[in-house]
Amino acid sequence: MICGTRSRCGRYKAVRRAENRCGAHMVALATYMGHVNIYATYWYLEATADLVRDIAVAGEAFMSDGRRA
Repeated sequence: MICGTRSRCGRYKAVRRAENRCGAHMVALATYMGHVNIYATYWYLEATADLVRDIAVAGEAFMSDGRRA
C-alpha cells in the first residue's frame, strides 16, 4: 500500500510541476506575442488547428486542379 501511495504522490507532483511550467510558458508566449491578455494568446492556440486545416484544404485544392477553394 505504501509503495503505491508513494508512486501516486510522485506522479501527482510531476503533473503539478508540468502544469506550473505550462503556465510559465503561456506567460512567456503571451509576452512574446505582445498580448496583455492571456485569453488572446489562448485564442491563437485554439484557432491555429482550424486555420491550418483550412489552409491545407485550400492548398490541396489549388495544387490538385488549380482551382481556388
